[in-house]
Amino acid sequence: MRGCVCQINDLGLLLKTTGKLPQAEQLYTEGLAGRRERFGNVHPKTLTSMNNLGALYYAQGRLEEARPLAEEALSGRRELLGDKHPETLQTVRSTCSTCFPSYVRAEREGHDVMIFLGIEIRCPLFSPCEEEFKSKP
Repeated sequence: MRGCVCQINDLGLLLKTTGKLPQAEQLYTEGLAGRRERFGNVHPKTLTSMNNLGALYYAQGRLEEARPLAEEALSGRRELLGDKHPETLQTVRSTCSTCFPSYVRAEREGHDVMIFLGIEIRCPLFSPCEEEFKSKP
């Protein structure tokens, strides 16, 4: 493996941001493998790499490849950090919006909430993606 796995992931992010998705995928894949080997499957850095690669697959329309990574990252964050940790809630938001359009939206105490796997997220945590949520069937 070439370079530090952290640098590989950062370079992958740069390539994705500049639209070089095939090159970003190669680095994200390499970075995830390195982080799994070095840190294990349930480590914050490994889970971040899973999210990054899953988001890249989603951006390419490869939902069947994105879904297992999103599920694994969410499961790991729940195990490691608990359901109410901000990183878990962020993972729930991104997992729901990218891979599981069957989440439930409801209103609680005058706030719009999203419910997925028994976890409630109030609107302020996912409002930047509000238009994306509205477009889901």
